[in-house]
Amino acid sequence: MKKINKKIISVVFILMLLAVFFSKYLFQEKVRVKTAEASLRDITQSISYSGSIVSRTRVRIGSEIPGRVSAVFFEELDDVTEGQVLVKLEDAENKAQLNQAKEALNQAEINLVNGGRNLNRVKELYKKGFASKEQLDSAQQAFDVAEALVKQSQSNYEVIRARLGHTSIRAPISGTIISKSVTVGEIVVGPLAGGSLTVPTAMAEIADLSDLEIHVDVDEVDIGKVKVGQEATISIDAFPGKTFKGVVKEIALMTSGRREIGITYRVKVHIKNPEKILKLGMTANVDFLIRSKQQVLSVPKSAVLAQGGKQFVFIINDQKVNRREIVTGIEGEEFMGVASGLQRGERVVVGIKTETGEGGGGLPFGQEIIPDDILKLKNGQSVVIIP
Repeated sequence: MKKINKKIISVVFILMLLAVFFSKYLFQEKVRVKTAEASLRDITQSISYSGSIVSRTRVRIGSEIPGRVSAVFFEELDDVTEGQVLVKLEDAENKAQLNQAKEALNQAEINLVNGGRNLNRVKELYKKGFASKEQLDSAQQAFDVAEALVKQSQSNYEVIRARLGHTSIRAPISGTIISKSVTVGEIVVGPLAGGSLTVPTAMAEIADLSDLEIHVDVDEVDIGKVKVGQEATISIDAFPGKTFKGVVKEIALMTSGRREIGITYRVKVHIKNPEKILKLGMTANVDFLIRSKQQVLSVPKSAVLAQGGKQFVFIINDQKVNRREIVTGIEGEEFMGVASGLQRGERVVVGIKTETGEGGGGLPFGQEIIPDDILKLKNGQSVVIIP
């Protein structure tokens, strides 16, 4: 009986040893890593915000006088030049009034000439004693009245001529018609209609689409990094893969956001649009250039880990990993500069994938890697490098 028990115990012990062996050597966890080379790169550090495109110059068109529209010489999206006639109002009444004013001015000028001649004649008679002082004063008064009437008639003529000029409504700037809201036959009003102040009828809106701005609300923690004249790289959702250049033109001195939702400051970024492919209201992503360095030793940001206030990477030597502390420098969008701790050409781990046997799952590579998982790597641990 004791011999049987000893045999059973021996068998169990052997099975346990076999289980440990198979677990440790045949079914051990395989660590596969993805690596990148520490190399020289140009790195640009920036902060990113989104905003919307607006025109730097945008003008609404209205009439200065009331009237009925007799002609419209534009359509929406037309390009117009400064001074071009856009709308014509009926002007028959204004022309008639101008003719009357011209006739009144002519008559006043004739009366002034006659009054001047009479005044000169009376002066000569007065000198010779053939005219009284009262006659001289009367002739002078008549001349002064005629002179005042000329000035009044001239002023009235100029007012009516200006009003006639207002029947031709012209473009105040060169640009593109972005909206049209007037038709032939429509009655429009001006600032002064019927003796009372009114809001002019809106007829159109012109914007200069070749010279645009992007309005961006920058958080207070970053506003100190933005300066007037600073360069910016701009990408537009509507044009993937295409970038535009911009320059910071203005930074608001007062907050543009409510305190309860965060303090922001409005920044205006000038962007050229010579091809006029950009449209008002488009969403723009603005990268404000903070600083840049040329040919700096760097690694992908996913390779840099932190623990206990120190930064480190895992480097590969002879298919084995070793943890090494580094000092980082400038940080770009994808890469991190390394001030010390690495040599050019060394390879660092940027991702890890774990598989057990034939099945099993894995962990993502790249910047989505979970630091706690990569920390499971041990100095001297053998790994399989994924190409």
